[in-house]
Amino acid sequence: MLTEDIIPNEFTLTRVLSLCCTMQSLGVGAQIHSLSFKVGYMSSLPIKNSIMYLYLKCGCISEAEKLFDKTETSSLVTWNAMISGHAQMMDFAEDDLSAYRSGCEALNIFFNLNQSGMKPDLFTFSSILTVCSRLVAIEQGEQIHAQIIKSGFLSEVVVSTALINMYNKCGSIEKATKAFVEMDTRTMILWTPMITGFSQHGQSQQALQLFEDMRLTGVRPNQITFVGVLSACSHAGMVKEALSYFEMMQKVFIIKPVMDHFACLIDMFVRLGRLNEAFDFIKKNDFEPNEFIWSLLMAGCRSHGNFELGFYAAEQLLKLRPKDAETHVLVLNMYLSAGRWKDVSSVRKNDERRETQKIT
Repeated sequence: MLTEDIIPNEFTLTRVLSLCCTMQSLGVGAQIHSLSFKVGYMSSLPIKNSIMYLYLKCGCISEAEKLFDKTETSSLVTWNAMISGHAQMMDFAEDDLSAYRSGCEALNIFFNLNQSGMKPDLFTFSSILTVCSRLVAIEQGEQIHAQIIKSGFLSEVVVSTALINMYNKCGSIEKATKAFVEMDTRTMILWTPMITGFSQHGQSQQALQLFEDMRLTGVRPNQITFVGVLSACSHAGMVKEALSYFEMMQKVFIIKPVMDHFACLIDMFVRLGRLNEAFDFIKKNDFEPNEFIWSLLMAGCRSHGNFELGFYAAEQLLKLRPKDAETHVLVLNMYLSAGRWKDVSSVRKNDERRETQKIT
């Protein structure tokens, strides 16, 4: 288009910037930023918002903040872009301190938004509640909860789900339950985090009872719902119930199990020391376990003294992660526990060979 001397308009530029965000193509995005100046569209708020969001998505916080500070008339989209951008930065931060700073900056922007006189919308509230959950900032979350009630957004599913998740992540299952009970309409998106929350807090009976209540209301569960249900069974050692729910998931709701479902059941068998049953379950269901499942099985075998099965799990783990140092430590400890000194020597030689290759 450019080679044919066709000048792009505002719509063209925002769409291309959106593609740059999706692909995280900072180089092309910076060129579009420059082009926007040349063709006279930098006064366009949608284009400024798109460029700002691109910089945030690519980790260029300072560039985004420069644009934000220079924007005299900001729309709610601008504020939301800055808040959600800093929230996403928490996921890609190099360390916990950087993630904490990004979260604090998102909170500061939210408080500045309130002081500006502009009213947050449902996207603002869902983003900032996500930040609170990651910071485990329950006091700020409670203040935002009060503001949501005053603003009338509590009935919005995306907001109420973020609110329940925030209380769950902050360790307050009671407040999450209270928020859940106060919801007028409960969709699957609301039931699922509540079930998962009870499961994560070790309240297995409450999680399963809530699942049964969900079924009675006619709400259809999804894959994530069943992860919460199976996890609850695993923590409580409820083997019969877990296998029943696993069968129900496939036959009643026609949901194909994924690795998280298998991991819950393997974890349950390992917790109970029923290691051969765990291995039989793997063979019966004909799936390829991932690194987590083999690590789980190997650790369980080491704890319960089932070294024969543990060695097999160790071999499978080494096939999946042959160059991973942590894997070699796990396998080495397994062989040490069993007194298999020849295998210990073999693993150590492989480690030394790998270190030599790194140096050369």
